[in-house]
Amino acid sequence: MLSAGPAALSDGELLAVLLRTGTSQMNVLDVARTLLLKCNNSLVKMSRLSTEQLCAVPGIKKDKAATIMAALELGRRFIGEHNEKPEEKIKCAVDAYNLLIPMLKGLDHEEGWLILLDKGSRVIEAMSFGLPVIVTEGTTWKDEVLAKNLGFGVNGEPDKIAGAITALLSNDELHDTMA
Repeated sequence: MLSAGPAALSDGELLAVLLRTGTSQMNVLDVARTLLLKCNNSLVKMSRLSTEQLCAVPGIKKDKAATIMAALELGRRFIGEHNEKPEEKIKCAVDAYNLLIPMLKGLDHEEGWLILLDKGSRVIEAMSFGLPVIVTEGTTWKDEVLAKNLGFGVNGEPDKIAGAITALLSNDELHDTMA
């Protein structure tokens, strides 16, 4: 990992680094792969597992479950870090770069992003092409999103937005048809 970098490792190998040790019957990579199989190789699904569910995997006790949960939380915080500046304005390309770099750094592929601004050049939203979106009432591009099956349209109630997010995260087929 030190020579090629973490991007060169599989999810199982990265988990094995976090877990550090296996059991007398399974090496650490087998423990990691068992956990991934339990989650259908989905880190999103893994992030929803409780401590008890993680500990049900042979070779994972509370300390290793805590390590996995902490790593997943750091990943969430890493992705969400761009939301720290609610009054962020885009005045030049460097501002756009600074907004998007938390989501893009470390990727080994290109992505397209759309940054929506209000009349004062303040960021309304930033979204990646190829990912389903959730639009709320009053959004000028809601009709386009729905017509092209690019995501969900909901009213602005938190439980409706949460339901749309849950639907996208829990249904890979739905996610893939909207991407």
